Order: sequence, then C-alpha cells, then structure tokens
Amino acid sequence: MITENYLGCTLDLPCFLRLQDNGQEIVVIYHFGEYPRCLNEEAVDFGLETTVGDEVEVFGKVTASDEISTCDSRDYYIRKEP
Repeated sequence: MITENYLGCTLDLPCFLRLQDNGQEIVVIYHFGEYPRCLNEEAVDFGLETTVGDEVEVFGKVTASDEISTCDSRDYYIRKEP
C-alpha cells in the first residue's frame, strides 16, 4: 500500500513511492529527476498518477535492502493490485 508519493522530480530530485508491505517500508524510485533519464516512461507515468492508499504490485531492480528502482528497464513495472 502506498503511504507517500514524493514528487521531487518536479524539482530535479527523484520521484518515489513509499510503500508498506507486511510491516516493512519499501521505497520504489520511478523517476531519477533531470539526470540520468529513466528508461521506463510507462512506470514514470503510472507513478505520477498514483495516490496514497493505492495498493500496487512492483517489479524492478533491488538497489538496497528497502529500495527498488523501475528505471533501468522497460520490463519493470508498477501496477495496481486487482
């Protein structure tokens, strides 16, 4: 479940979702800011449209124990849970 959608990319900072999953906080970066450019425009568009309380499924590159990025491949995704 999304607890925050940080829109820092409007100010050349990363955009990310903060999620809660079974008591664990996970950060999903879906836009790096100005540079480097995120390859996955579909994930960027979806991330910008999500709101707090949405339940999502994420597939991406694990970049830290509590962080995932969807920018490195067009195969990665963020999508609403059915």
